[in-house]
Amino acid sequence: MQKAALIAIAAGTALCQIRPWTTHTDPLGFTVQTPAGWQAAGDRQSGRVTVSGPGREQVIIWPVFVAAAMDARSASAVLQRLAGVSGVNAAWDVPQPLPPGAVRMTGRWGDRTAVASFSWTASAKGTAGYLFVAAAPTAAYRAEQDTLSRILESFRAAGAPVEGGSKSASPGAPAVNWVRWQDPKEDAFSIEVPVGWKVNGGLFRFAPLDTRPAWEVVSSDGQIRITGGDPQLGPFTEPNQMLAMTAFARARSTRRVTDYATSCAATYPALPSCANT
Repeated sequence: MQKAALIAIAAGTALCQIRPWTTHTDPLGFTVQTPAGWQAAGDRQSGRVTVSGPGREQVIIWPVFVAAAMDARSASAVLQRLAGVSGVNAAWDVPQPLPPGAVRMTGRWGDRTAVASFSWTASAKGTAGYLFVAAAPTAAYRAEQDTLSRILESFRAAGAPVEGGSKSASPGAPAVNWVRWQDPKEDAFSIEVPVGWKVNGGLFRFAPLDTRPAWEVVSSDGQIRITGGDPQLGPFTEPNQMLAMTAFARARSTRRVTDYATSCAATYPALPSCANT
């Protein structure tokens, strides 16, 4: 999901395209792009990043980690708690789910409109998430939301510099330059990879509500391959009492392994996992 959708309330303008922008590189280990005249600062104790504009605009970016699994209900509680101590003292509405893996709420902060969202990703050790808060005078919010969205999209957590000034993962290791790869199908997501690595994939849309992101990254020497998603794995959910009450019966897959291999190779020939199935 693009970060713009997390704080949007209506179609914006192209105002951010005609402003001069600068890149702020912070000693705490992050970079963020801002319009000229805006200020960015990080809080070392909490990890919270605040970007402030001359017209009382404000953007909060707060990466967090929770050592537990999370769903929409618990994420809503985290969103309310973090937004309450973010420095944006708004009167917030009830959080609403914004799938996949995000919740959002809107609020009023005096004469300003505020939008807060929390997106999360599960891992083997817990849940990594981001709080995003955007606020601006209500009369200007719709015109400014493209600017606010671009600030969110530009944020990069690079890690604080290691002692001794070396930027390499280990002493003597060559520096790694990174480049962003954007989904060529619908611009639905992006990933950053080392320069020279090959990337294939994108968002595969089989129906209006059946979208399947998948990608493959291969190192320049062919010795490393990283994949994510599967275009041949359709949407599914675990059976539950609510679905049973609405007459949704348990589905049964009849696809054979040979059918999967044939369709996978035809749809996604660039993936070795399909070609070699």
